[in-house]
Amino acid sequence: MPEPIRIGGPGDPLAPVWDAARTAAGGAAAYAVGGPVRDLLRGEPSRDADIAVEGDAVAVARRLADVLGDGRVTVHQAFGTAVVRVAGVRVDLAATRSETYPHPAALPVVSAAGIDADLARRDFTVNALAAGLAGPRAGELLDPYDGRADLDTGTIRILHAGSFRDDPTRIFRAARYAARLGFSLAPDTERRAREAVTEGLVGELSGARVRAEVVALLGESAATIAASRDGGWVEVERP
Repeated sequence: MPEPIRIGGPGDPLAPVWDAARTAAGGAAAYAVGGPVRDLLRGEPSRDADIAVEGDAVAVARRLADVLGDGRVTVHQAFGTAVVRVAGVRVDLAATRSETYPHPAALPVVSAAGIDADLARRDFTVNALAAGLAGPRAGELLDPYDGRADLDTGTIRILHAGSFRDDPTRIFRAARYAARLGFSLAPDTERRAREAVTEGLVGELSGARVRAEVVALLGESAATIAASRDGGWVEVERP
């Protein structure tokens, strides 16, 4: 029996965005994904608005901007993504997709797919969560990798054994999420992160990708940097 969930309830500052998204979906299946669902399950207000659409996310973004009124849309047509900005709020919309990696640290090859495949490409179980906004699964919590259980135990866990080989930037993101949320890495996840570092997979990334992740890591609190150093599997030094 699917577990019901309602995102955008009383006290959620982004409730108008979620309500507008339900209207803007226009018959398409749309989902809140990742961070907003994680925040809701932790009893916190949404910090961001991320929406996945089975279909034309750009069209939904344009309708969302109209429904919200005076919204500004930035479109990345090649990737099937769009950003809507209105009244200081940013809403990211993307078409659901699958990703395959030709070799370790490669950029992914993207194909259109449904929400289940979209969640399967996520980095960690606590981010592989969705809440149906519109469509046949509206009001349903999608948690195919037991992310809610990992939220309850404060655990950062990769979805599959090859996750860090596919995308070594996830090593940096694991450090960020662990410290930001006050979570710990699952033992197998930490072991595979160490193995990826030892194997030199971070060195296979482009300088731009590493730089973006390091900047994001340095943007966290001092506690995040300290935790990353103490963990021993990723180290960042300020100049």
